[in-house]
Amino acid sequence: MRCPVRRTLCAIGFVLFTLSGTGCSQHQQCGDTDVSCKLLANLIMYDICRVPYYKISDPLFRGSMMLEYGYQASRGSTGNPTPVQYGTLGGANDFYGSGGLLAPNGKIYAPPNDQNAINNQALIIDPKTNITSTIAGIGGPGPKWSPGALAANGKMYFFPISGTTSILSIDPTTNALSTFGSVTAGYGGAVLAPNGKIYAIPMTAGLPVAVFDPSTNQFTSISGATTGGWIGGVLALTGKIYAFPMGNIAAVGFLEIDPTNDSVSTFASFAGTQGFFGGGMAPDGRFYSLPVGNHQSIVFDPFARTVSYFGTTYPLNQFEGNVVGPNGITYGSPRGSATIDTLSMGPVVATGISAGGATAQTSGILVPTGRIYTIPRSASVPFQYLQTNARGTLCENILMSPFFNKF
Repeated sequence: MRCPVRRTLCAIGFVLFTLSGTGCSQHQQCGDTDVSCKLLANLIMYDICRVPYYKISDPLFRGSMMLEYGYQASRGSTGNPTPVQYGTLGGANDFYGSGGLLAPNGKIYAPPNDQNAINNQALIIDPKTNITSTIAGIGGPGPKWSPGALAANGKMYFFPISGTTSILSIDPTTNALSTFGSVTAGYGGAVLAPNGKIYAIPMTAGLPVAVFDPSTNQFTSISGATTGGWIGGVLALTGKIYAFPMGNIAAVGFLEIDPTNDSVSTFASFAGTQGFFGGGMAPDGRFYSLPVGNHQSIVFDPFARTVSYFGTTYPLNQFEGNVVGPNGITYGSPRGSATIDTLSMGPVVATGISAGGATAQTSGILVPTGRIYTIPRSASVPFQYLQTNARGTLCENILMSPFFNKF
């Protein structure tokens, strides 16, 4: 069928689906035997997967993306997740603690965060072959860049966490590295907003929210949130960016950034001293996060601006980063334990199963095969991916969108 015809059918189907009052939450319950629901989902997928990744966060496409996500999640899994190890970098004390990003060439790129022996190299993982490689040319050892964001121009940008004041750019089309600009170090992540700008999350107290426009290479900043203490940002269906509290969460709370007017605010302070590295967005639009410096997981509702604890009590420093699978389950990267815990999302939130694996992992990057690739924090541990065994799949453009392509 010709593309314009299918797009028209998709648009008509989406309107009828919306007018019928079925809604996204009911669409999530569609099974493989529901032919009409599956047909509609396929039409929507055909269209949304041809929307550029940087446009999927536009209000025009958020609903279609969530319908596709909900349908794929409703298909469930064939069994428990399976961790697979596939080699090491070699050397010693080579850390990539700032996670990675999925690039348009299908590969995963991670900036150096805390290296010594391999002291000026970015990491590349090819999920199609499980071959790892590095790119040299960044500079000396030591912590440098925090988790970054993929811009509309296809390049990845990483803000300084310490040891430098420059921005790191990685161009996956040429594997070229470059540094430019000058901002005060102390940022803990970055998120691509629907307006095409990248917003950097202040980790250090006293820093403003930094804003970078890749189309002009211009920097601006937003004052108003000076406590710091945030690591990892997420883009919500509200179009706003939220940063999760890592330090002194009772005083810090959540950071909210509104890219439509460049305003910032904080809210939802809750009990505790240490916290979380970002979260994974479930098919219901809420975010779930397994703890780093805390003992319990949290669920964050960006619509109601509420947060609450739930589930299993963990030892400290168990997980570092959260990523959601195509089955709608959030997985915590195993930092201090050879356990990958899962949070099963739905009307009733419950702690899911655990899968043994390698320790000292961070972040998580979901690829179209349904695998989640974690990034090793040390050369002494193997590379690892988690086979989610999800029945559904999410296309590359959805996975590269800022809803999924983050720390």
